[in-house]
Amino acid sequence: MIRFTWHCCAHYDPASGTGGSSGGPMGFAQEFNDIGNTGLITTKSYLDKIQHQFPWITFADVYTFPECVAFEELGGPKIEWKPGRTDCPGPNKVPVMGRLPVASNDSDLIKEVFYHRLGFNARETVALIGGCHGLGGCHARYSGFNGTWTRKLFTWDNGYFKALLEENWCLGVVPEIGIEQYYNEDKSLTMLNTDIEFLKCPEFKRWVEIYANNEAFFNEQLATAFAKLLELGVIRDKDGVQRIKI
Repeated sequence: MIRFTWHCCAHYDPASGTGGSSGGPMGFAQEFNDIGNTGLITTKSYLDKIQHQFPWITFADVYTFPECVAFEELGGPKIEWKPGRTDCPGPNKVPVMGRLPVASNDSDLIKEVFYHRLGFNARETVALIGGCHGLGGCHARYSGFNGTWTRKLFTWDNGYFKALLEENWCLGVVPEIGIEQYYNEDKSLTMLNTDIEFLKCPEFKRWVEIYANNEAFFNEQLATAFAKLLELGVIRDKDGVQRIKI
């Protein structure tokens, strides 16, 4: 659920006015078939059934609410979520493929995506990626990567940041896939290149260390940053309803 909602928002582009949760573009094949969305069909099918059962709720709202529930149910912070998004009647507002963040990005590309396109800063970027990577894991059949970032897959805490700092990470290869990822010494945990870049870049590492030592502060920052993510591309009237210019 968290990955699905994240991908509904992270392709936002302010220059073209496309992407983000505005209009529910994940409902169109042009967006859903992006290679970055591989493995999300089960989640989408489940959410589509909910929308069909309650058609007065837009797809755009249905697609963005589940992660709020997921975070809270797993012990995480309460994410502010606002209803009122409208659905785009056609694919003209659907973003082009290839905008979703890539696990192989270095720190410069992370900044290009998160700072310059999505409008986040270092504090927010580390909170967002760390918050999402701190739950669940990677599945080779979907992304090519395999393994988990923490030992508590479905428990919310700041263990991701502690593992990133405390474990010794070495570059390895996913068996039978050939994709490179990082492993700790006993190969019980994994990290992607974007995670290791947090250690290499002082601007990012500062926040990794802060979040590793202060879970309450991390929760606050994640809640604020994710609420901001959910509103990317959403322009609301004074009544709180989004109006899309078709």
